[in-house]
Amino acid sequence: MNQELKGCSLAEVLEKLEMGRIGHRAAMEWLNVRSYNALVEIVHANSRLMPEHQPMRVATETPR
Repeated sequence: MNQELKGCSLAEVLEKLEMGRIGHRAAMEWLNVRSYNALVEIVHANSRLMPEHQPMRVATETPR
């Protein structure tokens, strides 16, 4: 594991990833996930953005 991330919380790791201070591989190792898609899901579920990604657009609900 990346020594820089030792003792960090999830919020700290996601903030470092979002700010581009760590790479995808380091975050994936810390989170113990094997796929990029799993990393993206975790990042988005915690209201964060992947570096250089746009926020997901949610269509407004149409009235019935």
